[in-house]
Amino acid sequence: MAGRATGDDPAAIVVDRTCHTCGEPHGRPRLPGTRLEASISHSGDIVAVALAEAGPVGVDIEQLSAAEQIARDLEAAGKHVLLDDRNATAGEKFADADLLGMPTIVVVGKALADGQVEVKDRRTGERSKVAVNDLVTTLTA
Repeated sequence: MAGRATGDDPAAIVVDRTCHTCGEPHGRPRLPGTRLEASISHSGDIVAVALAEAGPVGVDIEQLSAAEQIARDLEAAGKHVLLDDRNATAGEKFADADLLGMPTIVVVGKALADGQVEVKDRRTGERSKVAVNDLVTTLTA
């Protein structure tokens, strides 16, 4: 991916994961000599890699897996779900959700570490944090 993005021979791309604190090879991946920012996430046999030129980028398999499960749970409860799993910024996704008139937006992000998601009601603009385990009940009440 990095070779294709830079036009360089992929074998020539160096991935440096040196930790700035201890010097061990377990830090955030960097691609020295390129204009690319990188992020890598893995869970079991699944690996996700994100590259960007515009600035820092992040990818999180756990969040995507949780979002997919939440979508399945909501669909099973009779809700229509559009899972936005595009490689786009959060701002782009929120803007598109508004343009499409999504009545409710469920944000699977940083709050997931605390077992929560953020729910935004488009009509009122109200935002609230809801426990993942209570989400289907909350949205179908």
